[in-house]
Amino acid sequence: MASMSENDSIKTKKNPRKKNVGKGLKRSRGCKVFDGNQTGNQTVTKKKRTSVKLSGTKMRQTRGIQHPSKKAFGFDVSDSLHLISDDTTLPPAVHSLMDTIKTFDDSKPIYKHPFCLYSTTGTKGMYMGTQTVSNDESPHGVTPMAVSQTTLVSDFHNTHTESLLCMADELLSKLRMEPSANYQNNGIEISEFKTVYTGNSTTSPGGQSSVLTNCKHMGANVIVKRAISKKDQLRTVLEAVVHLYVEHKHPEFVPKLHFIAFDSDNNLVVCSEQVECTSIHHYIMKTLPREQDQSAALKSMLIGVCTALETVQRSGFTHRDLHTSNIFWDPKTKRVTFIDFDWSCIVVSGKKISIPRFLYDTTRKSYGCNKSVDLCIFMRNVVTTIANQAALRKINLFGNEVKKIMVNYQAECKQMLCRDFDNDQEKHAAFQLYRSCTEDGTIYSEYKHRFGIQRLTDSIEFEYRQGYFEWKSMTPSNVKFFLVTGKFLQGCNF
Repeated sequence: MASMSENDSIKTKKNPRKKNVGKGLKRSRGCKVFDGNQTGNQTVTKKKRTSVKLSGTKMRQTRGIQHPSKKAFGFDVSDSLHLISDDTTLPPAVHSLMDTIKTFDDSKPIYKHPFCLYSTTGTKGMYMGTQTVSNDESPHGVTPMAVSQTTLVSDFHNTHTESLLCMADELLSKLRMEPSANYQNNGIEISEFKTVYTGNSTTSPGGQSSVLTNCKHMGANVIVKRAISKKDQLRTVLEAVVHLYVEHKHPEFVPKLHFIAFDSDNNLVVCSEQVECTSIHHYIMKTLPREQDQSAALKSMLIGVCTALETVQRSGFTHRDLHTSNIFWDPKTKRVTFIDFDWSCIVVSGKKISIPRFLYDTTRKSYGCNKSVDLCIFMRNVVTTIANQAALRKINLFGNEVKKIMVNYQAECKQMLCRDFDNDQEKHAAFQLYRSCTEDGTIYSEYKHRFGIQRLTDSIEFEYRQGYFEWKSMTPSNVKFFLVTGKFLQGCNF
């Protein structure tokens, strides 16, 4: 069928614990929140001036702004937040996220391929133009790389993403001045800060990084992540910053960050508490089938996740990669624990801290404040996991409530993507998302999320793209309200 132009309007989206299960970290009962009065473990407080009026006289008072403990890094991370730029607009020419930044010179990035620049002329919605440019200093004879018409804006740097890596580079320089991490693999465990006992550890390699599980640090069960390349170290230190701040605000929902430091081999080491309960993926696959009331057990878990997300989102935290292996659930205590923050974002003192990643468009309006993306990814993963198990597909809650949640989500997308937008970028992005979910890629054919998932062959990537917008139907408060009452706060009319 004929395809409509993008400029045309669309008129028609207590606790028996299993040891060493999965990856991640969990705060043990014996661990205490750091005491701000203890030496070397003080909470940094900066003063913000406010004004009050008493009996007609304007008086000045101070309010404390709490920052995380210095212990994990060895210094105050907030001192580097000023390096983050708020400018998320696309400059005329940009570098790919795949181009390694070797270092920074006066806060300016020095790229491995300094002359490989891409023009942002003709950018529409989620996608870039096709033109590649080289600056005047480019060596003679350099052949520009080709760019597909479907290349995403999120594949490229802007001033904000470069500034995040600039802050990361400064943090790495400061960490090199701190005491290094040490390993002990035999004998009696030495209980010293930054000394990790690895005698019983298991190594899980992962690209340029490796993960050691079943380690010990000062008597606590920990995992150790090591970043080898400069590119991975920049990302890893940003992930640790996000972890630090979300733990500071909500220690009940994340593992304890023990420390981050370089080791003697120049690897960046992140030591965190190991979660002892099970991931939700493991819970659905192994534990849920044995539950006497599977619907009640599934509902309890879903409500627990919604409640946890409601809480952390109020502090400006977005996980953004919340598939069922990155969230842990204890059915006895109803405790939720989030792990792996390498796609996450947190807003601190008005600054958005995230890790520049593929499919993470920092130019969009909902960047850093999207309240639906986490539950979209999580619920899609839950549905996929259960649907692949014949015994679980018969669960009453899955066949009714869960499916209604996803149908309601789809209905909002179809309706919202067809409305008028004041912003041209959002208008084009809506058009592109709508067409990606139609049967033949035109606006005239049937709209279903399954078409978009089939086209990408990846349900999680589908939800990453859907995360361009916030969907009222998939906010934690709306889904939780439906699970409890059977009614949507945001129903079919959005």
